[in-house]
Amino acid sequence: PLAAYIILHFGWRVGWLFFGVATLATIPLFFLILVRNTPSEMDGSPKDSSLNSSHNRKSSVVNGDKIHLIEAVKTRSYLLLIAVFFFCGLTDIPIFTHFIPFALDLGLSEMVAASAFGLTSGFMLLGTFFVGGISGRFGEKNSLQAVYLIRGTSLILALFVNDFMSLSAFSVIFGFSTFAMMPVTSTWLADNYGTVYFATLWGILQVVHEI
Repeated sequence: PLAAYIILHFGWRVGWLFFGVATLATIPLFFLILVRNTPSEMDGSPKDSSLNSSHNRKSSVVNGDKIHLIEAVKTRSYLLLIAVFFFCGLTDIPIFTHFIPFALDLGLSEMVAASAFGLTSGFMLLGTFFVGGISGRFGEKNSLQAVYLIRGTSLILALFVNDFMSLSAFSVIFGFSTFAMMPVTSTWLADNYGTVYFATLWGILQVVHEI
C-alpha cells in the first residue's frame, strides 16, 4: 500500500528512490543487530563449536562436510529438491508479476489492489516464522509437504477469485505458504549435506527458482 500511494501521488521514479534509500538505511542495520558469525555469539557456546556438529549427528543421507559438492548435487533428494524449487518459482513469481493487473481487471482500485497484495506480504512473514518454528517438532520433510499442500490449494482457489473478499482469502493462503519453505529447506540442507557447501547448494536452488 505504501508503494502504491507513492507511485500514485509522486510517480514510480520517486517510489524507486524512496525504497532504494530505505533499503540502504535499514538492511545493513538489521545485519549489524541480528546476524552472527558463530553460535558462540548467539548463545555463549564454546567458540570452537561448529555449526555442523549437530547436523552431522542428525544426518540421514550423507556425512555432512565430507561429501563433495558434485556428489551432493547428484543425490536423488537434491535433484528432487531442484525440481520442487523450479515449480515453486513457476507458480509464485508469475503471481507476483500479475497480481496487481489481475486485481485491477476485477474492478478494484490501485490502493485496494495494493492492500490485497499487502496481505500476501504480511502472511509471508507469518508463515516463515510459524513453519520454521514447528519444523523442529514435526520434521522438515513433513513441514515441507504441508507447505506445498497449502500452496497447491491456494492455486486451485485462485481459479475462483472474482472479488476483493476472494482475492484477500487467496492472498492469505498463498502468502502463508510462499516463503515458509525457506527456513525448513535451509535446515534440511544443513542436516543432510553439512555446511561447507551449503551456500552453493542453496544458491543453485535459488537460481533454479528464479529461472
